[in-house]
Amino acid sequence: DEMSLRVNYHFRVAQRVPLETSISFTDLAKACNVEGNLLTRLLRHAMVLHFFHEPKKGYIAHTIDSRRLATEADLFDAVGCLLEDMGVGSQTITKAMEKWPGSDERNHSACCYAYNTDVPFYAYLRQFPERMRPVSSMMRWVGESQAGSQTQITTLYPWQDLGNGTIVDMGGGNGQVIIPIAREYPLLKFIVQDLEGASEQGKRTVAEDMQLRDRIDFMTHDFHQVDMIVLANTNGRVRTLEEILKVLEMADSRFKREAIHTVKGSPFMVVEMIWKP
Repeated sequence: DEMSLRVNYHFRVAQRVPLETSISFTDLAKACNVEGNLLTRLLRHAMVLHFFHEPKKGYIAHTIDSRRLATEADLFDAVGCLLEDMGVGSQTITKAMEKWPGSDERNHSACCYAYNTDVPFYAYLRQFPERMRPVSSMMRWVGESQAGSQTQITTLYPWQDLGNGTIVDMGGGNGQVIIPIAREYPLLKFIVQDLEGASEQGKRTVAEDMQLRDRIDFMTHDFHQVDMIVLANTNGRVRTLEEILKVLEMADSRFKREAIHTVKGSPFMVVEMIWKP
């Protein structure tokens, strides 16, 4: 499965197949500048996964899934990022677990093991700007592709109670979470913090939107600032509520839980914390 997807991504096969018609395997191989027989076998394997189909012998055309790879840039980048940059972690996770048993350090991840680096994975990627763009696209695609996620985040919490306050989104990427909130609550202002290079597409999107440009600022997040950095590592997709509260306690015991906002049937929640000096 991964093999055929990797070939599709590397040679941009989906983009070379016409959207409305078919193309011969021979012509497609020439367009991709690869050997035809092997490419044909790999693409027929991809067809088992519903990527492409063979409308007549020797010709290839899109299915709904392969067409999405050709037309949705963020999805295409997400696939590539998972395969080329993050996928190596699935191959080295056991090695990392054995080398750093029980460690929660950011530079003890499977990807750090795979790339043989002592710096956290995203800091490592930051050294290669061309690799940060697919990461940024993937984060936006993940945030926007969750069913109903944008609607849910605008209703999970009584944002109107904050009046004209300022919200800081730590690890906010391209602003995919806060932009829907900003559109719904025009009095609020926002600061999106993330690693250098992780928010470039978001900056362009906001700069072109008159409703948002004066209310959303992007800031490179300094991971060396006091204990707040621990909050940047909290990911609600992979942690239970108990784990989130534990991380907050580790960050600073003066964080006190105020409320937890949920919507029935939704996997999302907003944990409201108050910092009491």
